[in-house]
Amino acid sequence: LYKDGFIIIPDWADSWIDVSLSEKEIFKKFKKSAREDIVKIKKGGYTYELSTDVNDFKYFYEKLYVPFTKSRHGRLAYPKWWTLNYEEMIGMFKSKRAKLLWIKDGDKYVAGVVMFNRGKIAYPIYMGIDIGSDYWIKCGSAAIYYFSVIWAKENGFKLVRIGDVRAFLNDGLFQYKRKWGVFLNENYSRSGIIGLKICNLGSSAVINFLENNPFIYISKKKLKGFIFSKKNLTAGEVQSIFHKYFTTGLKSLIIVSGTHALSYALKNFDRWERRRELVLPLNTGVASREIFSGILLIEPEKESESARIYYYDIKKDDENDSIGPLERLVEKYNLNSEQAEQILIKGYQEKIEKLLLKYPNYKNIIVKIFLDIFPKLEKKNIKGHDITYEMLDAIFLELSKNKFSREAIPQILKFLVEHNTCDINLAVRECKVGQISQSEAERVIRKVINDNLELVKRDGFSSLNQLMGFIMKDLQGKIDGKIVSELLKNEIEKIISQN
Repeated sequence: LYKDGFIIIPDWADSWIDVSLSEKEIFKKFKKSAREDIVKIKKGGYTYELSTDVNDFKYFYEKLYVPFTKSRHGRLAYPKWWTLNYEEMIGMFKSKRAKLLWIKDGDKYVAGVVMFNRGKIAYPIYMGIDIGSDYWIKCGSAAIYYFSVIWAKENGFKLVRIGDVRAFLNDGLFQYKRKWGVFLNENYSRSGIIGLKICNLGSSAVINFLENNPFIYISKKKLKGFIFSKKNLTAGEVQSIFHKYFTTGLKSLIIVSGTHALSYALKNFDRWERRRELVLPLNTGVASREIFSGILLIEPEKESESARIYYYDIKKDDENDSIGPLERLVEKYNLNSEQAEQILIKGYQEKIEKLLLKYPNYKNIIVKIFLDIFPKLEKKNIKGHDITYEMLDAIFLELSKNKFSREAIPQILKFLVEHNTCDINLAVRECKVGQISQSEAERVIRKVINDNLELVKRDGFSSLNQLMGFIMKDLQGKIDGKIVSELLKNEIEKIISQN
């Protein structure tokens, strides 16, 4: 998949809490919101106790687990056979392989979780909550996480596995578990993978999806995070992104900043050339006013409150060219910045630069093909990236010889792709778009005017657009539309002067 241009995303990632650390170190890893939850738990006077009584489990299952699971998952609340069902769960209790950790509000059981352990690892695997209680409103599942950690630490466990998370960094469950200081396990293979391939970077929906859905991906058997921002980022914003998304277990975060960098970043995924590096303090204010753009890789330094940021160059086709691709398209080829940015986003840079170098007098037509004609052809299932440079080169070679008009280009491109050929003469014949003489065009124009003489007498030049529509049905692709427009104006002017 990787060789075919796919980004490999784990379907799920394991999340764990390391309770082999000292209590102080464990709580230091908790985020501010988790520490606030702990304050609520303590103020509320909630406690926990353990039970191995089968009757307690039956009560938990019927009164807490089933209603809570239904409220969260609706019709999906009863998964397939591979999930622990009631018989398997109660079998674990009878064989003493599982315990029930109760959360108590005074003498009332308000929540609980089935605790299974294997060696020095504790698994809180199924939780239930009294969704009608004050506890549910005040604490949600916080006390289950907190007391699971406390119990595991007090009983000599090394790890608490708190379940799978989706590999999308903005996912609500991922962010909730993350606040409890989790780390991600690289053992993602048991859950499968997703292959992500971006095929249409010209779509605003795709751009917005990538910006709103940062994700975890697999590179060289390591987990990394990928974040995209449309705008360039300040040093402070880079810090904020790191604090929001970096999770222990990720080797690094990749941040692509600015839309001009995104096309190259995805096309050459994980194969960038390092330019320079900087040590970024993570837990202090940032005095630097530097603006980051392009591709950044952030790796935290072990046993340190800082991280290294590596800058990566966006590849330049001309090794001796000191300016970037966006600036080159603007400065060297006189495109406006919006046009240049769209070309880079859609991945058309190489083709368009070759054409602009070879056919400088056709700049406007070349730009129109990539930014106007290509999107229209895609609606007819002709993808822009299926149109080769050789096809475009052949079109401009024959266009320069007046073999057809520029209006015929969409029809010819469609024919070339559908027939996988660069034979322009064949396309012109089959599409019936061969260039006609000016005298032939004048004959068609006069006929249309005679057929609509009353319209011309009544509306004068205001009839121009309507008449052009009639005329181009016959002349589309056979003569330049500007020539037709001028000829038509002359004929209308004659009629107006006669009246």
